[in-house]
Amino acid sequence: MIEQGPEAARTRAAGGRTAALIRIVGLGPGDPDLLTLGSREALRAVGRAATVLAPPALALFLESDGVTIERGLITDQGLFLRGS
Repeated sequence: MIEQGPEAARTRAAGGRTAALIRIVGLGPGDPDLLTLGSREALRAVGRAATVLAPPALALFLESDGVTIERGLITDQGLFLRGS
């Protein structure tokens, strides 16, 4: 998930570029009912997420919870598979 806003904006990298804060949140086994409260609050606070291999039901749940799903940001999802 890519975080923007006051926390990300106050950190500047060399050369005047803004450094982005990336927060990785575990989505559990993919069942919306099993999403932890901490993960749900973190996703709501940021408001957008790049999901990797998330089941459609979970993506729909996150969108209904006010989280924008950024599709197409991660082109090689296989990099996130266990054992790769």
